[in-house]
Amino acid sequence: MDTDSTPGNAIRLQTQRKRLVLSLLECGLSRRERFSAFTFSCSLRVCRIHLFFKTVPPRKLTILDENGTNVQQKRVIGPYIEGSTAQITCVASGGRPTPRVTWWRDGIEIDNSDEALSERRVKNVLRLENLERRHLNTVLTCKASNNDMVSPLSANITLDMYREY
Repeated sequence: MDTDSTPGNAIRLQTQRKRLVLSLLECGLSRRERFSAFTFSCSLRVCRIHLFFKTVPPRKLTILDENGTNVQQKRVIGPYIEGSTAQITCVASGGRPTPRVTWWRDGIEIDNSDEALSERRVKNVLRLENLERRHLNTVLTCKASNNDMVSPLSANITLDMYREY
């Protein structure tokens, strides 16, 4: 029996009684979930193995204010008083591998400090301190992505400020 294995012995190709056997070894559940299918083809001396990786994009975004209230349906957060702090949380649900959750303003990434809540949920908390009148109607975008093949899932929220009279 001939054996050729990759580092860490994750994949092994063996010949047994004139046939080739491909084995995925030492794969925890999370590693097995990554593979959806593989193709295997051989000529006289060369064998090609193509593994297809599963990627499931995130399925849902939820935007919460500092009180934990879902404000995504309103699409507006606030109103805030000048000098106050806004704390806005974006939670991404689903996706494999786990998505990255980021906050954007005017096409510029302003926060990428996400943290895992569970295996399938990730959050990013954006803090905007010392709010000023110029922040009125600022559009903030939360994006969740786990690959470069599909556009990120995104949700917008508009910042509202009290008017001074």
